[in-house]
Amino acid sequence: MRFSPYYRTEASDQILTATAFESDFILQNPPTRNWGIQDGSGDPIVLHIRDYFSRYVWDHPYHSSATVTLINTNSDFLSQGNLINNLLASYPVAQYRIVEYHQPGTNPAYNGMDWTSLMVILKDAGGGNQWTLVGLAHGSWTI
Repeated sequence: MRFSPYYRTEASDQILTATAFESDFILQNPPTRNWGIQDGSGDPIVLHIRDYFSRYVWDHPYHSSATVTLINTNSDFLSQGNLINNLLASYPVAQYRIVEYHQPGTNPAYNGMDWTSLMVILKDAGGGNQWTLVGLAHGSWTI
C-alpha cells in the first residue's frame, strides 16, 4: 500500500506490504520510516507508523462529518490547495477508485485554509466487483 502525505504521489512515498504494515503496528517499538518531504520546510517526514497515521490519516474524524466524494475527474476533488494534484494520473479511473473524505475548514481565523481530506485509493481486483485498498493520500493546505 502506498502512503502519500499529500494529495500528490511522489517517488519518496512509502510503500508497505501487508506484512510490513501489520508488523509496524504490532511492534512495541516500530522502526521509523521516511514517508516523504514536509511541505514548506523540505525536511524529511521521519516517523513511526502510528505517528504518521496520527498526522496524515487520523488527523480528523472523517467518519463523522466529512463529505464523501467518488472522484472521476480532477474537478470532483473538494480539496484545493497550491500543490498539483496528480492522483488521477497515478491512479487512472479505468483501474482505480479514489474516494475523498473532505472536511472543510472550521476556524474563522484561518479563512477556510484549515480544511483537510483523506483520499482512499482502491484498485479493481476482479472485474469491478472486488476492490483492494492500495493507497492513502492526505490533503491539507500547503505552503
